[in-house]
Amino acid sequence: MDALGKMTGRICHDFNNILGIISGYASLLESGDNIDPQAISYISQIRKASERGPRLSRKLLSFSGRKISESQTISINEVLEQEQQMLSRVLTPLIHIEMNLENQLWSVFVNSGDLEDVILNICLNAGQAMPDGGTLAISTRNISLSEAEAFTLNVEAGDYVLLRIKDSGLGMDENTLSKVFDPFFSTKKEGTGLGLSQAYNFVRRSEGGVSVTSEIEKGTEFLLYFPKHSQTISPLPQLEMTHSTSLNTQTGHILVVDDEAALRDITARRLSKHGHAVYVAKNGIEALKVLAIEPVELIISDIVMPEMDGWELAREVQKSYPEVIIQLVTGYGEGFQRDHCDLGNELLSTVLHKPLSEKALTERVKNLFYIKHLSLKVELAITED
Repeated sequence: MDALGKMTGRICHDFNNILGIISGYASLLESGDNIDPQAISYISQIRKASERGPRLSRKLLSFSGRKISESQTISINEVLEQEQQMLSRVLTPLIHIEMNLENQLWSVFVNSGDLEDVILNICLNAGQAMPDGGTLAISTRNISLSEAEAFTLNVEAGDYVLLRIKDSGLGMDENTLSKVFDPFFSTKKEGTGLGLSQAYNFVRRSEGGVSVTSEIEKGTEFLLYFPKHSQTISPLPQLEMTHSTSLNTQTGHILVVDDEAALRDITARRLSKHGHAVYVAKNGIEALKVLAIEPVELIISDIVMPEMDGWELAREVQKSYPEVIIQLVTGYGEGFQRDHCDLGNELLSTVLHKPLSEKALTERVKNLFYIKHLSLKVELAITED
């Protein structure tokens, strides 16, 4: 599984680079002048197709345990309410869906897209276990696990949100039940056998626990426990420029570092369109040469590069050019961060993931320059006092 995870991570990295090139050039073509209307339609379809790719990457990374971290504070009740109509469409009319959702349900900190996939996978399996119809009962409630209860689930004792999905279907025998979360295990003629394995990995990655019971001719019950989350999430603020903000807080000198020539070109073109002075380098060593002679204010660097990667470059910049902002970008999942805690939580938590849209790129750059502008104003005020 570890070898498969590493291979998957590498494939996703290269795949996301390819998607970035396709979507990037398609967007540049779309924004051009005097383009034939039919050509614009074709370009739009290319761009839209390329935008579907990241979802596949996220699924692959989820299975490998190297999922891109996109968690947020959500209510499981809201997710279930949004999914209810879709579940009614994908399950046969013979299956009655019962929802019993607790009022004032605690929030959890998970990836909402992954949670939707988990709910869908379990419900689809339940539907196939009820070929002649039946009842699918879905409920939520707040629960506090004792030390003994937490031990059986291999989680910490404390407050959790319980998601219960129970069907009245055919059920499973003990042998099948013991393999239910095994990758590639399936009792169906069609399917990959990855759905429940991904569900298990997702819950465990969310620091939760899973329990499943089943009885022949009486049905199957899944219990998913997610830790209560009460902290306020503080993502990088999406600040807007005011009319009084000077031009040089919106534009600046940016160094783009990436070993993929086409991605360097796309990123540079996008930034130049917005008035930035852009320099390029293919790895960390070249980037340091540029820093030595050019007035760089912001570095946008890929992480995986030959000779000197993004982590090494970030360390050198923090040491020798502490005034320069660093924005790291990667096509990998979150596992690549584990050995770089010395760089600080702020740098690690704001890594961007490929492929990047022009809007996401330019908004992040605008925010970084604005935050730097505010910091300089604060420093100046302190000095004057």
